[in-house]
Order: sequence, then C-alpha cells, then structure tokens
Amino acid sequence: QPVRLPPPDLLHADVVGPDGRSHIARMVTLLPGRTMASDELRLDTLYAFGVACARLGVAMRGFFHASAGHPLLWNVKHALELRPLVQHVPDPARRAVIDEVLDRFEAHVSPVFGELRAQVIHNDLTPDNCLFDAEQRVSGVIDFGDMAHSALLCDFVSTVEPLMGERPDHF
Repeated sequence: QPVRLPPPDLLHADVVGPDGRSHIARMVTLLPGRTMASDELRLDTLYAFGVACARLGVAMRGFFHASAGHPLLWNVKHALELRPLVQHVPDPARRAVIDEVLDRFEAHVSPVFGELRAQVIHNDLTPDNCLFDAEQRVSGVIDFGDMAHSALLCDFVSTVEPLMGERPDHF
C-alpha cells in the first residue's frame, strides 16, 4: 500500500501495515556515514567510538522518561531474570557456561549493582548502531530503541562486548 506523504511541514505519516494496523512513520533527514563491521575499524576509530560512547553518556545525564524503566532482558540490570530461560538451551555444555556466568553475576555483581551510577543509557551502542564517515570518524548514533535506565557502565559494556572476539587483534 502506498505511503501518504505528509505536507512538507509535517515530519510523520500514518502507514497501514500488512496486518491492517496503523503505524506512525517518522521522517528524518539522512545522517551521513555508514555502519561498519568490528574488524573494519582501525584502532584510532575504536578510540573515537569509545569517546562517542562517553560523550553520549554525558549528554544523556539527567535525562529521564517514565518508559526508561521498562524491563529488557538484555539490560544487564535484569540478567538474573534469564535463569528460567536457560533450560531452553539444548546444549548441556552451553547451559553449564550460562549457569556459571549467572552464578558469578549473582555472587559478585548483583550485590553492588545498585551502587553503580545509573541513568538512561543507549544500551546497544555497537558498531551496527554507530555511523562512521569515509575517514572512519563517528558521524552519528542511531537506534535508541533499547534505551533503558541502568548502570552507566553497561553502555561501555555494550560498546566493547561486540568488539571482543570479532577482531583479529583482540585489541
């Protein structure tokens, strides 16, 4: 079904999906840059990526929205809520590793997690959600759909974790 384009002064349009439900589609200007795979990023780009993560944390300091408290299982804050799902992992060796990680989280992280500085965080700042220009400078951050209120340190974790094991230099 064709999209009804709004008058130029509006930035959204109503779009009817295949299921017949109406959705609001927001029109945005094109951000320059492209996403990059972890192994494409130069070391100076990794540094800039880390700086972008830190700057985003500073920029979001003090921001809050009532929806920021919604539970996301991939928010580290809710890691222990994954326990009931472990039984669905078919490989016993993988289940054992997951159980061990959750046990260590419960013993060492959970008791102090509430003491960490917390705020609304991006919660998914990966190379897939960061745009880089031709010189591999950070040119934009996208996909704020996983934002949540959690420890600020978790944004750093979500930034570094996808880089580990995906790079030949293991920085």
